[in-house]
Amino acid sequence: MNIKLLFTSFLLIVLIKSSFSQTWSVYHHPTSFRSIAIDTNNNIWSASEFGLYKFDGSNWTLYNLSNSPLPPLSYSQSYSVFVDNQSNIWVGFVDGYIIKFDGNNTWTNNTDLGSGDVKAINQDKYGNIWAGGPNMPVAKFDGSNWSIPNPSVVGIYAIEVDSDNNVWIGSSNGLYKYGNDSTWTTYNTSNSGISDNWVQSIKQGINNDLWIGTRNGINLFDKNASWQSWNSSNSGLDDDRINSIVIDTDSIVWVANHSSSIGKYENGVWSPIFYNIFPPYVAWSTSIAIDYNGTKWVALQNGLATYDDNGSGPIQYLNIGNNEKLCQGGSIELNINIPNATCLWSDSSTSHSLNVTQAGLYWVIVNDGNYTYTDSIYINSYPNYNLYDTVSVCSNDSFVFHDGTVVYNINSPINHTSIFQSFAGCDSIITTQLNIFTIDTSITISNNTLTANSSNSNYQWLDCENNYVINNETNQSFYTNVIGYYSVVISKNGCIDTSSCKIIKESCDTSYLNELHKVVASDRLSGGKIGSNVSISNNYLITSGDNAVYFFLRDSNGVWSEVQKLVSSDLSVGDYFGTSVDIDDNYAVVGAYGEQHDTLGNNYMNFSGSAYIFKRDSNTGVWSEIQKITASDRSPNASYGYSVAIDSNTIVVGASGESKDEYGNNYFGLAGAVYIYKLNDTTGLWVETQKIVTSDRNTNDYFGRTVAIDGDQIVCGALYEDDDALGNNPITDAGSVYIFKKNSNVTWIETQKIVASDRSMNDLFGSAVSIDKNYIVVGAYQEDEDTMGLNTLNSSGSAYIYKLNNTTGLWAEIQKIVASDRTENDYFGFSLSIKNDYLLVGARKAGVDTFGIGTTKDDGGAYLFYNNNNNYWSEVQAIKASDRAAFDFFGTCVFLGDDNYAVISSPAEDEDKHGNNTKNASGSGYIFKVCPDCSHNIVTINPFNPDTLCNNGPIVPLPLGTPAGGNYSGAGISNTNFDPSLSGIGTYNIIYTYTDSNSCTSSDTTSITVELCTGIKNIPNDGGVNIYPNPSKGHFIIEKSTNINTEIYIKLLDARSKLILEKTILKNNQKIEVDITNYSKGIYYIQLIIDDEMFIKQILKN
Repeated sequence: MNIKLLFTSFLLIVLIKSSFSQTWSVYHHPTSFRSIAIDTNNNIWSASEFGLYKFDGSNWTLYNLSNSPLPPLSYSQSYSVFVDNQSNIWVGFVDGYIIKFDGNNTWTNNTDLGSGDVKAINQDKYGNIWAGGPNMPVAKFDGSNWSIPNPSVVGIYAIEVDSDNNVWIGSSNGLYKYGNDSTWTTYNTSNSGISDNWVQSIKQGINNDLWIGTRNGINLFDKNASWQSWNSSNSGLDDDRINSIVIDTDSIVWVANHSSSIGKYENGVWSPIFYNIFPPYVAWSTSIAIDYNGTKWVALQNGLATYDDNGSGPIQYLNIGNNEKLCQGGSIELNINIPNATCLWSDSSTSHSLNVTQAGLYWVIVNDGNYTYTDSIYINSYPNYNLYDTVSVCSNDSFVFHDGTVVYNINSPINHTSIFQSFAGCDSIITTQLNIFTIDTSITISNNTLTANSSNSNYQWLDCENNYVINNETNQSFYTNVIGYYSVVISKNGCIDTSSCKIIKESCDTSYLNELHKVVASDRLSGGKIGSNVSISNNYLITSGDNAVYFFLRDSNGVWSEVQKLVSSDLSVGDYFGTSVDIDDNYAVVGAYGEQHDTLGNNYMNFSGSAYIFKRDSNTGVWSEIQKITASDRSPNASYGYSVAIDSNTIVVGASGESKDEYGNNYFGLAGAVYIYKLNDTTGLWVETQKIVTSDRNTNDYFGRTVAIDGDQIVCGALYEDDDALGNNPITDAGSVYIFKKNSNVTWIETQKIVASDRSMNDLFGSAVSIDKNYIVVGAYQEDEDTMGLNTLNSSGSAYIYKLNNTTGLWAEIQKIVASDRTENDYFGFSLSIKNDYLLVGARKAGVDTFGIGTTKDDGGAYLFYNNNNNYWSEVQAIKASDRAAFDFFGTCVFLGDDNYAVISSPAEDEDKHGNNTKNASGSGYIFKVCPDCSHNIVTINPFNPDTLCNNGPIVPLPLGTPAGGNYSGAGISNTNFDPSLSGIGTYNIIYTYTDSNSCTSSDTTSITVELCTGIKNIPNDGGVNIYPNPSKGHFIIEKSTNINTEIYIKLLDARSKLILEKTILKNNQKIEVDITNYSKGIYYIQLIIDDEMFIKQILKN
């Protein structure tokens, strides 16, 4: 930064010539001068209250805040000035600031040493700057950092460095020595001969001794034990306060007294030199210095004075270097800091500077005409490092280079050069090649196995739903039968990256039900019993657990994920919220048969029961409770909500513990009732429209324990009802089912009571009901006999199928079904669901596995039946959970939903969807898809004819595949042809694949061989010979024309020019037969030699 030096136009220079002496001159300015230093160019520098003054022998310049860059200073007041051996000017200011000035235009704010004024500055032989002040500790600056030696010394007024590089510090508490061995020594009036503890000035003497100025005179200390003291009482000193000391080359000691004089010590005698003949403002000398002309400069309280006695210049302390460090390939310039002197260097050169390029010992002898000085220095050489560094970092990581440069989110290689100082302060270069280590996070999927393509790595597979860590899945490949989104965390070479989520899609590995997914609660807990009830509508599944329901959503890839958990708005312990659930389109209904309050939360009735209606917001997809419903004639123990069903704008709620009829009369304990609700399109509220009871109601029937609805038909189970369809032949707990139909007046009328054709005690017929169009199916899970009424197995269970007679409007039993592997206590029929031509039946306590091998106690099962369109339902599949375990009760609830999806619940199952994290009876649901029976999809492809071609042969059509409309795959295929030039030599499989309307995919394969054909040329000229039929199945006639009257020699060659047979058509014969029926299909060549000519014809055997 260039600093414009401003001359002080207002400086009043007054030269006052004394009538007593011509040796004094005064430069007067109404300001206080505090310190003086003289540089090698004999410039006078003085610290003052207005800033820093410079006098070059002719002109004065003032540097202060108004014209110099001195921030962060607030004031220009300076207290000390010092010139180092590089001719830098160090200035101490108020508030603890020290600023370095190169004497031209560069100012460096080195530090803020705290509060107080910087009164003392000096430099040791290593180039360290020492500074201090009355209200601050002594501090050392090594060129980079300031430090405070321990212990801290405060109250600083003077600092001197002797020829042995000991630092002497004058303070208000005594004299301190900081030795070159880093030890401290203290001198005061109690332990030495010093005259006073307040030390204001220090100067090294010519005999390696010290002059020490105090407030009680001056002391000469030999730095060992000898002290001499002078003051106004025992010498010619005018004042005891010694503020500054300087020595000239004649060994005369000069001091600045506090009074209006300076002192001179010569030949052992002190004498004062007064200037009190001048006006009183010329007083209080604070500092003294000698320029190179021998003139004494004195800083005064109110100006500057010079004293010229034609004496010698100042004694110098030669310092040619500061422990210099020579960097490899660099140079150091050693300079003489004494002007107007002769020099002799160790290499015999005589200039004032020496350029050093090598390590070694260097010395110099300097003579300024009055005094001879010597100094030496050892230069150490340090290498410059030029290194190349190759580093690999992980993709998207950050990196800090050697020079502190930081780069973030690295995704491409970087070449960076760092220039920095090594431990010796020399510049070194490190070129860093930063390579990016990228982990291959791609995944290959084959069937249900995902494989990370990065080898020799560490792996952790995740379920992308909530980034769930799949326990024990740490191999390169991961197999799962649960559809969903999966990723893998890969660590390699210290890097970690995570793949994108890949999907395992639903597939039809077998006909009929294929397990796709296992759903569990996101907050699964022991005893949560998720899957107690289930229902599916469109892409939503609802399932209940312990006082909560969960909604799962199926995305476009067929993956089911939990989207919401809901509880009732007034949930209480013992409500049994979720006992029953059903969903249809945007509405869901949930029963809570133990709930005890009305819709307003009042009128407590034990187990009166309630139901809650939820609606999905079509914009946000969020389900919210919109209404709580209770019976209009609610009563204690009615268990309203034990069953629920919804279809379009109608909700049905069972209250199997209700005891009164539709009018509130005719009490029969636990006879049961059902309540029907209709949606009011205007208000959006559901309104109770009817209460229905049975025509033959009786005590303990439990009518309404199960309900189902489809259109205008409602089916209600009364599993403990005793009488037959006509109300006769009571059999305890045989069970019955009642059917209601909506008439033209929108009133539901009981149209029929149905019972099992082989009804028996405790069958509990009606324990489960389902209806779809013209079919009703009823479960009786404690029924004991097979379809023929034989082979009694207690509580093996059964189900009964009824079909509607559209003419009579009555339902007739058409079939009884049981499990193909029925055993005692299977509870087949505990749950069931019918949809289109499929019927799913749960057997929650079934124990025999699908293949009839072994027994697992109460793991549960389910069975799928298919309607063959002849009103006969046949079992097509027995189903077990893929992770079946004892007492899971798989099959507790089953549901066939839209789009051929099914769910089978297992409320006592313990593990999460990947078989980990056991929590007893946390519960789960298993989602299946109904896949068609693809065994009928027969696909064929005809063989190639011929099945061998030459590599340079013609393109041939692909053989016919049936059924038509499939796709060909394999080598050499070009549109609908096979091109041997594309496939190359070899044998290839050509696959024909066909997918039917049921998404059943089948294929068939044929093969073709392409061979290298050499040495044969099909000559178009037939030579008058005809070969027929061509192609043929193996018999060829070779006939010569009538104008050929010679023998014809015949050779048969295969496609590889191998000789097969030889024949001759004699001169008197016209034709001959060639039989190759025993040879393979393909191309052959017939070589004809007629006289001296050869002809070749191609034939094809098919």
